[in-house]
Amino acid sequence: MSPRPYVSTRRRAAADETRTRIILAVREVLLSDERFTMDAVAARANVARMTLYYQFGSRRGLLEALFDHVATGTLVPGLPEAMSEADPLKALRLVVKRFCSLWSSETELIRRLRGLAVADPELDESLVERDQRRRRISDALSERLTEELGRARGWRDEASSLIYTMTSFPVYLSLREVHEPAVIERQLVRWITKALDLPR
Repeated sequence: MSPRPYVSTRRRAAADETRTRIILAVREVLLSDERFTMDAVAARANVARMTLYYQFGSRRGLLEALFDHVATGTLVPGLPEAMSEADPLKALRLVVKRFCSLWSSETELIRRLRGLAVADPELDESLVERDQRRRRISDALSERLTEELGRARGWRDEASSLIYTMTSFPVYLSLREVHEPAVIERQLVRWITKALDLPR
């Protein structure tokens, strides 16, 4: 006889709750002065160290889950709308808006992660992988703009590189020192528009 459905549902709910608690613990450790280790995360989440490996497989898996959790809350919900926008110029503005929203809502966490990545090849690899996703978005936008505006193929590559650079966290962070998030978003759109000679 198979287990009753409600038993499986309760177990799944408990596992999901534990997973979320662990991800939030990762965030807390990273934002504290505590050294980031599996033991530190396990202590914060009040679980056994082996539970981390059971749920996430590795230290990198743990960080990947945090990245996904952060992106799901601020970036992912708006990207389908942006990329499905029929007007590529509007799509570009929406993409800039989504990345600015991510950077502004998670500034300190992302700053800490990038700081740790300098001395942590595993973490650096995860961040590079995330940046490559943004590169693919930039490629798709520049492809659409090239077709819409009838630009040369070489222009497409320049456009992609510019969009990729201007939507990066380091650029956002440098502007955040002197501007509010809403101002940064408008400024980035103006700079991209002017540099690529896009219709206003």
